[in-house]
Amino acid sequence: MYTCADQQSEQWLVRTIDNHRLKSGARLKITDAKNLPEPMKFALRTKDKVAQNPAELVKWIGNLIPGLHTESWRILDRKSEPKGQRLILLIDRDSLSVIKRIGYRVNAGLSQGTFRVLQDPEAQRHKEVTVPSSVPPESASQGERDDIPTPSVDRKRVCDEKGTFPPLVNPTLSDQGPPLEETRSDKRKRSVEEGMEEDTFPNITE
Repeated sequence: MYTCADQQSEQWLVRTIDNHRLKSGARLKITDAKNLPEPMKFALRTKDKVAQNPAELVKWIGNLIPGLHTESWRILDRKSEPKGQRLILLIDRDSLSVIKRIGYRVNAGLSQGTFRVLQDPEAQRHKEVTVPSSVPPESASQGERDDIPTPSVDRKRVCDEKGTFPPLVNPTLSDQGPPLEETRSDKRKRSVEEGMEEDTFPNITE
């Protein structure tokens, strides 16, 4: 990985290296660092101190196991323990497939070292899924519908000036006969009264 001092140096580097053919026949390709796969953070614990120098230990592991690109590994931290040491490493993704194949264990000195994944940026991005939290109005829960106020009846508008409710009146419908207040007995009584009034005042002839 190269870091350029200015834009002019970057343009010169691109013209010089990009698409350059190696003796093996492969061609070089320049890309931005943000497009490169992010390394993973690993912890490597060994149970002996045969190799006190972390760089020598990493190189030793690379020689023992083909396929590990230990030359690109970065040592972030080293902690000495009573029965060995613990290294924090940044490891490339190509080496991850080899580490999985050997069961996360590697020969280190007179004992086996154990790898453990501490951080995998690629796996973390796959877990980040956006879940909509909005709820459509028609799917509101019963509790939400209970919170909606119901319109109250304005009792002042249905009361008269004295504060009492007006009496109920049965309207007369054209196809249902006379009002309900006038029964058959009332009709007979009204007919008798009308006949009495006619008999009280006889006709006077000259």
